[in-house]
Amino acid sequence: MSEAKQIFISYSSNDVSFASQLHEDLGKHGIKAWRDKTHIRANENWADAIFSALKKSHIMILVISKSSMLSEEVYREWHYFLSTHKPIVSIWLEDCDIHFRLAPLQRIDFRSISNYQVQLNQLIYELSLLMQTTIEIPSQRQVVANSAFSADGKPTWEHILNIARQFTNEMLGVRYKEKYSSDCYSDRSGIKTHLSNFLDSSKRVMVVTGRAGTGKSTFVCNLSQHPPKNTLVLLQDCAHLDLEQDMTIDQYLMKIFKIRNSFKELIANLYKDDPSLKIVILFDAVNEFYDRERLLNEIAVFLRGIDTGGIKVLITSRIPVWDSIKRHFTIPSEFEFHTSGINSYVNLANFDIVEAKATYDLYKHSYDLKSNFDELPPHVQNFLSQPLFLKLTAEAYIGQAIPHDVVLQKVFADYVLRCLGADGPNSNEYRVLKRAIQLMYENKKRELEVSLLKNDPAVDPSGLSLSNSRTVQ
Repeated sequence: MSEAKQIFISYSSNDVSFASQLHEDLGKHGIKAWRDKTHIRANENWADAIFSALKKSHIMILVISKSSMLSEEVYREWHYFLSTHKPIVSIWLEDCDIHFRLAPLQRIDFRSISNYQVQLNQLIYELSLLMQTTIEIPSQRQVVANSAFSADGKPTWEHILNIARQFTNEMLGVRYKEKYSSDCYSDRSGIKTHLSNFLDSSKRVMVVTGRAGTGKSTFVCNLSQHPPKNTLVLLQDCAHLDLEQDMTIDQYLMKIFKIRNSFKELIANLYKDDPSLKIVILFDAVNEFYDRERLLNEIAVFLRGIDTGGIKVLITSRIPVWDSIKRHFTIPSEFEFHTSGINSYVNLANFDIVEAKATYDLYKHSYDLKSNFDELPPHVQNFLSQPLFLKLTAEAYIGQAIPHDVVLQKVFADYVLRCLGADGPNSNEYRVLKRAIQLMYENKKRELEVSLLKNDPAVDPSGLSLSNSRTVQ
């Protein structure tokens, strides 16, 4: 173990017993971790000692709990690590509201005491990758059922499953939560058939296209939440894809799954041992990545290097954008799944009447809509066959009957009025949001410190409902 690689354990005092046990268990395997209760001497200044340890430490283990997410001290510690671009390994101790800046970080799930040893093994393994050294994995791992590691310390399908599920659930919970309710994920029968055929074929990639509002992302959410049997799904929202400059897709996946060697090679070896499983890498909305040409080139390179049936790639894109960018996706046509001939991609259009009724019923239950689909006039049913319009209508008429004179302009106007509340444009909420948008536009920022709003003369601070947040995004 390198003396230079110090690890800082950040936790709330309410979690001291867990932190103490963790510190002890890490020490048994030669892992040098710094903890305040252990390393701060009686005559030392507490704040100075912590800051000194933060500067000297290279990796942080952050214990996430209800108490730690409310702790100013813990906030300052992890905020310092993020600002200095040092790696943070998050430990998920209990369900709680997680700060939005921490939400994208992968977490090791320690919520179940019965899985403590398994998760400790995963923590040790990931620390060894960050420290670029070899740490002896505890022998207990070898007798734990469904271990994430083989007896020689290599990741198994269980490890891939755990990371893929965690990464995808975080993606659904952070990037998609505000737009799509899990109660309303729709199951498109036509595309489901194509997907099944694709997974059973030797093809490496399937492209799903559709115009804005035709339900591509709800299909993606449904697939991620309810994958086919023996299929793992890793969901990546391309608008927030952290593909660093000169990083390949294989290297990006190595980073996600915390492995030393090629992701493609790992899956190829696992697939040889157990060909019943496969993983789908899902790139949602490639049209929203800042450098579409580079992303498609990288995906193409990744696909050309695959030599296993254990990896499938699914791409979604808005049309007509796909028609203008697909020329950058240079792969042999035999790699692609086509619905009929070459360049025939799976296209999502509006719901058919059966899909519209089934999806409407989901919204009816979730939004307490008072109208039955069969009772609506044909022109309203046709309007609701457009996935985006159906969602907007449900949002506009929560707990109400659907008007029989709905058109897009009316639905949008009613939706805006519902969002503004009884006072409409005169409400302080409206003034706060309007001013926040103005300030973000003027400062060219996607995040805005709430303190700027509190001190702004256009906003009444007494009615600022965002007072418990540090930023608006």
